[in-house]
Amino acid sequence: MLKDTEFLLHQASRLGDVSRAEEILQLSPQQAFVQDCDGRLPIHWAASSNSVDVVRLLVGLSGFDPDTQDASGWSPLMIAANVLNSDQIMSLLLAKGADINQQSRQY
Repeated sequence: MLKDTEFLLHQASRLGDVSRAEEILQLSPQQAFVQDCDGRLPIHWAASSNSVDVVRLLVGLSGFDPDTQDASGWSPLMIAANVLNSDQIMSLLLAKGADINQQSRQY
């Protein structure tokens, strides 16, 4: 899955390691907006693994877009809606303006 060191924030987000995510963002805030080989940002990984604390961290960043889609056309809200017990994450995304009517891009 994720193995390259350039995607350390993606890994921390997937693992729910908020301390590591904070460290990475302090050193390199732009890492929050880097796409991995799946076209995913760290927010997509945090949403898919139900990492509430990491989502809270990422949605607080300047420039955060709650409707950003990965290469498959999934937004963080779409992903969270398919994860068991993800109500907190969905609430955080909706509070940041996520569009509940957004549809996946058609290819």
